[in-house]
Amino acid sequence: LGITNVEYIKAYNYSSIAYNSYMPSYISDVPNGIYSCKNIFLIDDCWFSGNTLAQTAAKIKENNECTLNICVINANKKLQDKWPENFFYAEEYDGDSTWIVYPWEKTRK
Repeated sequence: LGITNVEYIKAYNYSSIAYNSYMPSYISDVPNGIYSCKNIFLIDDCWFSGNTLAQTAAKIKENNECTLNICVINANKKLQDKWPENFFYAEEYDGDSTWIVYPWEKTRK
């Protein structure tokens, strides 16, 4: 793949209004190293509402002309119309009120 730079952005949307919120609860600053990249992969476990990844992508694209690819493990098939260009996933799921708990996550209350 020719990957030469790996950075991370911490973003989440776990508030009580997460399903109706346009803005994620938190997005960290975009690392300066990302602005010199022309081919960026945003990777996350799940595209539930799409809000967190969409806002993170928008934040990156504010100051960077790049090809932005979004990769997730699970994608909510009920929101296919919100899937951006260059969107990749391993598996679709129904998305209704199903919350997928991955082995690396702590139990949510």
